[in-house]
Amino acid sequence: MTIRGWLGGLALVIFSWIALLATVTIMSDQQEDLLFIFPAQSVLRELPEGVAVTDKGKFWMTVKSEETGVALEAYKAGTLLVLPAGLAGCFAFLD
Repeated sequence: MTIRGWLGGLALVIFSWIALLATVTIMSDQQEDLLFIFPAQSVLRELPEGVAVTDKGKFWMTVKSEETGVALEAYKAGTLLVLPAGLAGCFAFLD
């Protein structure tokens, strides 16, 4: 296999992982912390009450909420990508 093949495979794995995370975020709606990638300017006006911005950068924003449907509302407001933030990961059982 060539380097181009390996790089293409790696890009496919990364894209698939991000797509899976985005799908699980919408389908499960169980995450309290969310990461908005390229949030729209109007995203804060469109979100339900009780949503708190915990951190913000130029191209991203993390929010915390116990409300349901926040990820879907962020997409409706024009956010490009919504991912779960602050996941414990596979080693959460060690705590």
